[in-house]
Order: sequence, then C-alpha cells, then structure tokens
Amino acid sequence: MRRLLVLVCLFTLARGLRAGEAEVPVAVTTANGSRILGLLQSRPVMFRKNEGGQVPVLWSTVKSIALGERLDPNVENDALLAINDLQSDSFEKRSAAEAALRKLGHAAIRPLRTAAGGSDAETAARAKTILAELTGRNAADRASDYIVYTDDKSAGGELSVTEFVVRTRYGVFAFASQSLVSIDVLKREAVPVEKLVALKDADKPRPVLGAEEIEKADASRWNPIADAAEGREVDFEANVRHMSGDFRPKPGGRNHLAEVQRGESIDDAFAEWGVLFRASRANGAVQIDDSPERVVFGGSVERRFICEDSDIEVNFVVPGSFSAAERDGRAAGVTQLGAFVKANGEGTVGLAVYDRAGRQLAQVLNRQESNLVAGGIRRDEFLGVRSNVPIARARFFRVDAGKVKDMVIDDFVYDRVVDIERDPRRCRVWLSSGEQIVGVLVAGAAEASAGDAALRIAPEFLDPKAEPASLPLIEIERYDPPQIAAVEKIERTWRGTPHGVLLQNGDTFHARLLKLDEKEVLFGLPGGVEMKLPRDVLRKIELQAPDVLPGTPTPPVVVAGDEKPGVDFRKRNTDPAKKDPKPPEGEKKPEGPNPAAGLPRMDDVEIVGADPAKGELTVRDDAGDFDIGFNMARTLVFKPNPEAAKPNPKFRDWTLQLREGSRFDVFVTSIGEKTISVEMAGGSVTLPVHVIEFLQRQKR
Repeated sequence: MRRLLVLVCLFTLARGLRAGEAEVPVAVTTANGSRILGLLQSRPVMFRKNEGGQVPVLWSTVKSIALGERLDPNVENDALLAINDLQSDSFEKRSAAEAALRKLGHAAIRPLRTAAGGSDAETAARAKTILAELTGRNAADRASDYIVYTDDKSAGGELSVTEFVVRTRYGVFAFASQSLVSIDVLKREAVPVEKLVALKDADKPRPVLGAEEIEKADASRWNPIADAAEGREVDFEANVRHMSGDFRPKPGGRNHLAEVQRGESIDDAFAEWGVLFRASRANGAVQIDDSPERVVFGGSVERRFICEDSDIEVNFVVPGSFSAAERDGRAAGVTQLGAFVKANGEGTVGLAVYDRAGRQLAQVLNRQESNLVAGGIRRDEFLGVRSNVPIARARFFRVDAGKVKDMVIDDFVYDRVVDIERDPRRCRVWLSSGEQIVGVLVAGAAEASAGDAALRIAPEFLDPKAEPASLPLIEIERYDPPQIAAVEKIERTWRGTPHGVLLQNGDTFHARLLKLDEKEVLFGLPGGVEMKLPRDVLRKIELQAPDVLPGTPTPPVVVAGDEKPGVDFRKRNTDPAKKDPKPPEGEKKPEGPNPAAGLPRMDDVEIVGADPAKGELTVRDDAGDFDIGFNMARTLVFKPNPEAAKPNPKFRDWTLQLREGSRFDVFVTSIGEKTISVEMAGGSVTLPVHVIEFLQRQKR
C-alpha cells in the first residue's frame, strides 16, 4: 500500500511538472541573426558539466542558454586524416595536409590540439603552427554550452539534445542545435501567444539547419590601384577606411583625431574604427615607427606599423563594442583589406585571411623584391585580399623569420566593418514585439505608403520555397538593409569633401553642394546620389565641415545667436611654412594670393547662386548682384524662413541614417530590395541601400 502511494505521488508530481513546463516561453536567436519569440516544447534534457557529472535541465530554473559551436564529426574525421598526412615523407602530401587543415578552420582545432601534445616532435611543431594561425592569440574556447540560472550562477558543459522544437507565429520549427546561438527564457506575457500558430497533432515541425552561406566563399588577391586603372572604382566615401599611422581616433573632440607618437603601441588605438592589432608573439606589440631603415613606400615620411620579431594579426570588432578591460569586442568582418609591405625578397612575406569559423579564405605572398642595391627605385608592394565572405581576421606574416626579422606595413586599407553575428547579405527587420527577422525582401512587395502596408520577407529559417512572411509596417520599429550589398555602377560627375548642411526645420547632414540658384539647390550624397531641394529650406552651409569619425553621427551644423545672413570667409594663412590648403577635387584653385582670405564677414547679403565646379558664388546687396570666388567662402548663411521651418505636411515618423553618419527625419514612400525612397524637407530622394545604415521609427 505504501509503495502504491509513493508511485501515485511521483506520478502526480511528474504530471504537474509536465503540465507546468510543457511549453516554455522563449526567445531563440539563430546563427544567422534572427530573434524569434515562441513556446519551446519541453523535453527531457541532460547537461553534462565540464567538471564532470550530469544533471537534468529544469527550465523553471534557467535564465538563458548560450550554445557552443557544433562541429560536424565527418569534418573532424577529415582533420584526423590530414594530421596523419603531416607525418608523411612526401613534401607534397605534407603541404596538402597543411592547406586542408587551414581550410577546415575551427573543426580542426581539437585534433590539432591532440597532435600538438603528441610524441612526434615534427608533427607537434607543425600542429602548433597551424593551431596558432586558426585561433589567433588569446582566442576564446567556443566548444562548450553555458547555462545561466535564475540565481545568476552559470555552468559550462554539453547539452544532450540535438534539436529544439519551438512554436512561433511563422510555424512550428525543429531548430538543430547548430542553427541556434542562444535561448532566453521569458515571462509568459512577453510572448504574443495569440499570434502563434495552433499546435496540431498532425503537424510535423519543419527542420531548421545550421547557418548556411548564401553563396560559395570566393577570395582572391586585391589591388585597388589595379582596379582604378581598369575603371573599377572603389567608393571610398561610403565604404573604405584608410590608416597611415599618422593619426588615430580621438572620440569626443571636434576633430576626432589625435597624432600617433613614435614608439606608441597601437594594439587597441583603432578599436573605435573596428580594428584591433595584435603581435603573434606573446608579450609583443604593434608599434609606430618612422626610422629610415624601416621606410615603406619609397621616400614616405609617414609613420609605419611595425612588429619586432613577430607577425601582425588584425582582428575586426563591431565599432563601439570594444571592452578595454577584456581587450575584446563583438566579432565583425570586412570584405576587402590590404596594406603596403616593406620590400623583401620575393615570397618572403604574405597575407592570410580567415572567416568567423577560422577557415582560411585566401593567402597571398609578395611577388617582388627591392632593387635599391642596383640603383633603382624601391618597389614596395600592396598585399590585399577581396572576399565575398566577411574576413574576421587577417595575418601579415613572414614566411621565413630567418630572412625577415620584423613585420613592417603602411597604409592599411579596409572596407566597411560589418557585424557578422548575422548574415551580412541579408536585411534585418526589428519588430515592436522584440523579434528580429533576418532574410531577403521579396521583390515589389514593400510599398510603404499604403495604409495597410506590409513588408514581405523570406526569413532565413524558412524553406526558400515556402510562402514569405508578411510583416505589417505598423509593427516595424527598424529596418537594416544588407550590410554587404551589390553596388550598382554609378557615373558620378562630382568629387570632393562633403559640406555641413543645416535646413530651416533643424535637419542637419553632410552632403556635397553641387549647384544653387534662386529656386533650387542640388546636393550630392555619399554613393553618388543627387538630391534636389527647394532653395528656401536652406539655413546654413559649412563649406569647411570637420572630419567625421567613421560610423559616428555627423557633428550638427548650428547658427549662432548673433550670426547674420551672409558669407564668412576662409582664414588667412599667417604661417609662411604652411602652404594654402589644396581645394577639393573638381574645384579650381584661384591664381595668385587669395585676396579674400582673412576678410571680415559679409553680412546682410543674399546668396543668389553657387557653382562650385566653376568656382563661382553670386551674392546680392542694395547695389545689386556681384560675384565672389567660391573658394574664398567658408560658410553660407541664409535668412530665417518661418514658412519653410514649419513641419512637413506628411508626418515624418522615421529616422534615416546614412553610413557616413548623416541623419534625416523622413516620410517613407517605399522600401525595396535595392533602394529606399523617402520625402524630407520638401524634397524626394531614392537612395541605394549600400549607402544606408538603418531606417528607424521614431518614438511613438
């Protein structure tokens, strides 16, 4: 009888646990960047701790789970076979094995660690070398799962399950473990249960596999000089960053730049721009040097990046995510990078690049050597790589440390740093519910001007043949275009540094003034886009706008309380040792000394017209119209216009930010695969997605 009572109690307890935990409210984050709300179907899960022992997972005690990297056993087996070939007597077999291990990336780490501790000294040495290449110095171990409990205690180990079944508004999915990076347990009210699909016994969960690349990885040697010679122009204004070693970021100041001193370690100096430099040698550092014996690029007087008796590693992080305490940040990547390397014998220095899984995408070696001894000109070489898969890490290395003692590079160039926690070729939509959907917009289905508009998107977790999801525009809080988007060829007729612009309604942004008359003004935006606005919306134009830190909003353009309409002139150069600044490309430099430099302001005049290409600026006063050289002006201030300062008739409830930092309050007319069309300040503009950072709804 007593045994029967015990069994009844245990059955009741188990039934109560099943009823209470049959569906657990969760937010799952996929490896491609989507965050989906739903109800997790509770199943028995065991957790094998790293320190030993197994315990059951009780979801009522779990706060979150971070899933470690899942490796394919077949791929690990390929790594074991390649390691066996490292011991071959054939040089060709050993070289092929090393190349195969580099291409496997993190999947080869565990077998390589075993080989590195083995008894065969030669194999162990090769394994250690490849292991250092694949992981980088101080790389974190991503093999374990980590559970954070409701009491904030955590434990590392391995979950026993291979998939998680979740009921969502998009369907019931069986997420494979390798397709998820985290599971957050939520309160019941945080999940919109009424929007979830009904769970039917006949329905089978749709399988969701791991992260897949949209296209096959393809990386090769890149040389921007050769690109320019062949007419393939790189859009430096919208995407490319350049570091010479002379200046580093200085957040908070108006100029945003600080001079780099000789001997200074710059390991973390460019973290604000998303770049971390590391020496491959323990306790080494990447420093600045300008000594003659280390000169790069002929007679360059610029400072160089040098690493004594070591290779130089470059890691990319999301700008603004770097922690000085941990010396790390959120993983990011670029699609093209390179630098000039100090001239050495052919094939003695190289550049290798890796993706986020540690796989080597490409490796290139220098092709030429210095001929200074023969009386020629130093032929330093640009080593660069372009890849269609984001490069998370790069390594400038010496092939033979006996022939090349130090690694020396100059003029480091790279394109836009992108967050690789999501697929950078897909867009992301943020919903008011807290969900984030990563996918591809369906062509012609994103007219945002209609009252019941919806974005039709093919989420990355849906089968490509399935019906796209329809996301009502009213639920959308933010839209991020693809971080890496195809750039259409733009025949641009203008160049030069953008100017600072202030409109009558308070909008401020950076654009290139192309032309101004009494009715309209034409601006050039980054990416080659032209925007036409009514002339009466202008309040001020700064022709000498300050430099902008990459990835940060542009400094606002303001009108001082005592600043009258008119023209302010450039300051006279009082230092004879300094030359007059070179005018922006496309503008004419005035012949002889500049008679207006240092002149007082010209107040209470009306600016009638401007043509920077011709160097003309026309103003009007009581005596009539007269011309001034455009290059003489520093700022143009226009009269206040109360009518133009009134709010736009259409409610501008979105904020549009360009990649170079300019922001606009806009009314959205359409969101498409390749372009976004908006209205702002009385003008309309259609922008290509490759110049747009995000489109965000303002607070409701």
